[in-house]
Amino acid sequence: MKREEKNLRTRQKIMQGALAEFGEKGYEQAALNDICKRHNLSKGIIYHYFKSKDELYLGCVEECFAALIVFLRKIGCEDGGELEKGLQSYFDARLRFFSQNPCYFKIFCDVITNPPGHLKTAIAEIKKDFDELNVRIFTRILSRTTLRNGISLEEAVENLCRFQNYFNLEYQRALEECPDIKALPKLHEENCRKFVDILFYGIIERV
Repeated sequence: MKREEKNLRTRQKIMQGALAEFGEKGYEQAALNDICKRHNLSKGIIYHYFKSKDELYLGCVEECFAALIVFLRKIGCEDGGELEKGLQSYFDARLRFFSQNPCYFKIFCDVITNPPGHLKTAIAEIKKDFDELNVRIFTRILSRTTLRNGISLEEAVENLCRFQNYFNLEYQRALEECPDIKALPKLHEENCRKFVDILFYGIIERV
């Protein structure tokens, strides 16, 4: 086996162990010692490829968002869609991604809702492309409808981004109540439909 190939395989093994550890326990509770024990790795090997727990965690965050962006683009989310259907399809696609890649789920939720304070700047840089993709998707969805007087497209997109943050909190709460991520789609579908309806049409019947 060539040295480059061996190095790549070793790095991939470390990343797999780290994704499992951070994906299960989150940043605070995860420990390099546990990664070593559970995946037959030495600390020396880990430190050969990553300078610290922080660097390893950021590597996992970067992989998570890169994979999510590729997935969303591949299935055409960037093309947008009609109002309710477009937004519903977007959140459905995200949940489908996490159902297929459960190791990324907690990493994503933690990064969005409660990132490690000392890593916020680095994380913001990593997720910048994801944030920009969201803005493009939401802009295309909203540009195909008529907004209320006094609300600009930029304001509407900004509010959708805020709604998304709330939806991320719901993701995390649902995971805590239903630890099996594969059981989440039905619950997600019901909640998403309700949230989207309330977001666009409110909670008070107009007379």
